[in-house]
Amino acid sequence: MNFLSEITTWLVVVLALGAVAGLTGIVTSWLMAGTRGVKMFAGVLSRGIKDLVLLSPRRIFAITSLTVRESVRRKALWIGAVFLLLFMFAGWFIGDAKESTPAKPYISFVMTTTRWMLLPVAVLLSCWGLPADIRDRSLHTVVTKPVRRSEVVLGRIAGYVAVMTTLLLGVSLVGFLWVQRVVPERAQRQLVSRVPIGGSGRTVKSTSTEELEEIRRNVGDQLDIRQFIEGATTERAIFVFDEIHEDLFPGSDDIRLEYRFEAFRSYKGDLNTEIEFAAEVVNEKTKARAAIGVYPVNEFSTEFAHVLNDGKEENLILLSRKLTYIPDGADAPIEADLFKDFIVDGQLKVEIACLDSQQYLGANSSDLFIRLPDRPFASGFWKSIFAMWLALVLTVTIGTTSSCFLKGPVSTLATTGLLVLGTFLKTGLLSRLNDFFLQGQTLGGGPVEAFFRTIWGMNESSPMDASPTTAAIQFIDGVVFNLLNVFQHLIPSLTVFDGTPYIANGFDVPLSTCILPSLFITIGFFIPCYIIGYFALQLRELEAK
Repeated sequence: MNFLSEITTWLVVVLALGAVAGLTGIVTSWLMAGTRGVKMFAGVLSRGIKDLVLLSPRRIFAITSLTVRESVRRKALWIGAVFLLLFMFAGWFIGDAKESTPAKPYISFVMTTTRWMLLPVAVLLSCWGLPADIRDRSLHTVVTKPVRRSEVVLGRIAGYVAVMTTLLLGVSLVGFLWVQRVVPERAQRQLVSRVPIGGSGRTVKSTSTEELEEIRRNVGDQLDIRQFIEGATTERAIFVFDEIHEDLFPGSDDIRLEYRFEAFRSYKGDLNTEIEFAAEVVNEKTKARAAIGVYPVNEFSTEFAHVLNDGKEENLILLSRKLTYIPDGADAPIEADLFKDFIVDGQLKVEIACLDSQQYLGANSSDLFIRLPDRPFASGFWKSIFAMWLALVLTVTIGTTSSCFLKGPVSTLATTGLLVLGTFLKTGLLSRLNDFFLQGQTLGGGPVEAFFRTIWGMNESSPMDASPTTAAIQFIDGVVFNLLNVFQHLIPSLTVFDGTPYIANGFDVPLSTCILPSLFITIGFFIPCYIIGYFALQLRELEAK
């Protein structure tokens, strides 16, 4: 993620929304009261800036305490009892001794259950609190004291966050201990946080002119996520890792490379004999090559690398710092240092060749990565919980803001709808927008073209006739896509907050793709929501039922 670009986009969107809101306020005030209305609007804006900045921590803490007590009286903490029941009986239905990754379902259960049990609680608490206080006229009693509306908004958000934090910590601690206890002993080694360094990968073959030609071969795999190289040929899978320096591997003689290649057999052969591949490290400048070794694909194993009882490593390539190779024109091998002789400008290049004739090895960029020293399982688990906490903060912020100008049921629907869009639909929306802006078209067209195709019974791949009607449809769809490209910034991408895929598969939760984006999204929504909530509460009649 390009954080500078994202921050710039956020500033543009916030300033644009602020300009539209300010212009709307000025025009509305002028239409209602003329020049006097514009002066009143300027006064409200000036007082609002002062209230947003000049805050009293004591008053905010008092409202926070009041919010926590109200939530406890509403039995919000009873959700913990539901979790205890789930954890008591979950072991009956989870896990299978034949599974290759026995720990994964337990971890996924804890994280998924925690996420989808607490998010609805956060929505209900934040969306119904202020409307209920306004209905009961208890909020009017608060605001008649020397309390700013901005402090009410912040106090409410802080109170609900405190309640959700207490629930999350309690449930997470129970879940962490439960996972440690119920995961089978043979799978305890899977409770680890691997730290990978990924690289770029491509499949090529050497031509008669010694140039490299890209390979695009599909063997019928439905997912089509890998390209396959043929065995006993000049075809290779090349992986390049950047920013590889010696200080990343303190006190280690070997660099661990973990792989998960796929094998495709053009004929069955001996199933007890694994398809094998050879690995080489290559100096891009000097063209020096050093053999690493020959390894089995392990095509019948999906478990990530671990140490077997006999001490043999599975799915791991151990790259020694001291290598031997034969230079061009030399007869005897010489010894070389990996970092000095083969890593050029921080770049490590590894080539993979399939050794079995008429068999194929499938690979993509993520199938080979450098595995740094492992971290404890607790590292990835609590990072994932922190990302989940940020999701709860975001949910509470959006719910509290919407409740400042909407009633409870409407606020709940609006907040839930936004969360559903951000969780399940935004990824597909971004994919369609990328197709439109990068390729100039999307499969099946935009909404108007899709409606036209449905009416006339056309499939999505049939070309449209060149006519004025088609031109008009495509023009309208272009306008719609441009509007969607603007409004998609108002939908939080909640899939970023989910660290379950990382820890369930034995990886540490990365800062760059999970923690930092989640933090920036939360802050990016909190600031405008705080401002909107203040002005909405400032303009709302707090005595009305």
